[in-house]
Amino acid sequence: PYRCKLLQIKAPFKVEHDMHFLDIANFDSPSVEKIVITTKPGKRFILHMIGSDDADHIIGRVALSLRTIFPSIPLSRILRATLEPISRQKNIQQTLNQADDIEAGACGNFSEQYRCVCDFFNVPAREEVQWDVDTIYLSQSCREINLNDFDLTDPRDIIPIIHVMVYNKWFEGLVVKNIRLSNDLLEHILSVTRYSYNLKELTLDCVGIKVDFVQRLSMNMVENKECR
Repeated sequence: PYRCKLLQIKAPFKVEHDMHFLDIANFDSPSVEKIVITTKPGKRFILHMIGSDDADHIIGRVALSLRTIFPSIPLSRILRATLEPISRQKNIQQTLNQADDIEAGACGNFSEQYRCVCDFFNVPAREEVQWDVDTIYLSQSCREINLNDFDLTDPRDIIPIIHVMVYNKWFEGLVVKNIRLSNDLLEHILSVTRYSYNLKELTLDCVGIKVDFVQRLSMNMVENKECR
């Protein structure tokens, strides 16, 4: 449910490209017969439609999936679309309206977001992480994620928990204590401070940070007006 697969137009119809929804930066559809997909890594894919409503259907379904998974932040923070003629936007909006009837999960839909991000990073979603958040965190109305609450030894398993905070508005704080953070994990924390819509507190205690990290952290938090 989190990926767009592009197939060959001839048998045996093998998958030529497999892109995650979070990798898509922009849909540009200058007509109902054509879609240009631009990914965040900078790749472009040109799709030629058969049916007159196929382009709107594809864009609408991807947008609806993202709106459903990340209901609390503007869709434009994740994906942009340019349509011609502009009247086609009504078709997309009608599809997006279906999200209004879908109830978000616990803690701002954390578990669905976590599964989506795990798929993005190609790591397995841990049931214990989802259970802890959906049960313990929710029952205590906890608004900060503490990485020490999760018994995860592989840094790859920690990345999705951190990255979800870019899109989740339930959680307002991130706490990390006595965990030696790799450069990769520190980069993801920097990404949260740059793009999060709701981060208000960040606690990093005995995690091995250096001066250049602190400088970049300060710059991100100044530039991110949503986290003040």
